[in-house]
Amino acid sequence: MGFKAISSSQNEQVRLLVRAASEPRFRRKHGYMWIEGQRLVLDFLSRADAQGSRWQAVALVVSESLQASEAAQEASQRCAALGSDPAQLVLSDALYGGLSQLAHGPGVGLLAQLSPAPDHGEAKRSAQSGSVEHAAGALPDVVLLDRVSDPGNLGGILRSAAAAGCREAWLLKGSAEAHSPKALRAGMGAQFGMLIQEDVELDQLEQAIDEIGGHLVLTVAAEDTGAVSLHEADWLTDPAPLVWAFGQEGSGLSSRLLSWPQARALTIDQTDAVESLNVNAAAAVCLFERRRRLAG
Repeated sequence: MGFKAISSSQNEQVRLLVRAASEPRFRRKHGYMWIEGQRLVLDFLSRADAQGSRWQAVALVVSESLQASEAAQEASQRCAALGSDPAQLVLSDALYGGLSQLAHGPGVGLLAQLSPAPDHGEAKRSAQSGSVEHAAGALPDVVLLDRVSDPGNLGGILRSAAAAGCREAWLLKGSAEAHSPKALRAGMGAQFGMLIQEDVELDQLEQAIDEIGGHLVLTVAAEDTGAVSLHEADWLTDPAPLVWAFGQEGSGLSSRLLSWPQARALTIDQTDAVESLNVNAAAAVCLFERRRRLAG
């Protein structure tokens, strides 16, 4: 299947693309993800045909000036090899510019759609059967984000989590959209290889933790009493899954999480040169220390 040229902004496919790229509610309602940039598009397509993948490529979109580029041609070949046979569209540079979420659009984008989300029990079985990439050295842990509202921070946390070997994330209701264009850019494609549950309710959390045989870890400020230092926590060598709770940028974790029975509270030692670490930095420090402990 070759590229199809489109020149009208009123074209039905173009209108769908614009809504999927720019309207968060529309994206979430229909399970769309708009991916921009040669690297991210090729990264997604390299995973799209994996067994059990929940994402399906819907349309490859390139600007007219980049149609003949090596990246566009490689993306086209990868799309043609997919069983889903996604559409391949060429838009005028002006039309692509109106679609792009970047000031200087990269000229290569892809629309993908998510299959219906499983419940937590199904998610667990799905991960065990290979729906989520489990590379060598993967952590058994889950990242739990409590109302992390900035998509850049959220994407950065997922990137750190994936780099540390964590392959699952639960986003409590009130968190930013995991697959928004900004979160995808910050995550650098980390989302493509992770099992991510969004809009999770606190009432679902106890059962979800029990199902994986995990323990809740609360990351808190240094002055909070009862918290153990990251470098003194001997339970970081426990092979059982840890569910790492990272809180909202300003207020931290919710009171319900802070009062969670049998949760383990943990803090990061730091100087008083700054008030606190950015939540993305804190997540990276914790998850890589956990990885180091398990490897040792």
